[in-house]
Amino acid sequence: MPSQVPYLPLKSNVGSVQNPPLQQGDVIVVDRHGWAKTTDGLSDALAPIGPVINAGSLFRLLGL
Repeated sequence: MPSQVPYLPLKSNVGSVQNPPLQQGDVIVVDRHGWAKTTDGLSDALAPIGPVINAGSLFRLLGL
């Protein structure tokens, strides 16, 4: 499967050589914003302690 990462100037006319129209099967990959990368990383790092925190909260609610 051929792939290319072209630079597409946003002010180019649609359908021009610099901004070709999409074709069936084309895939557009958009990089994630820095904030999304940060929050995903924090979620992944804190996921293992989530059940412990939830159990502690349950015990606190039950007065144990």
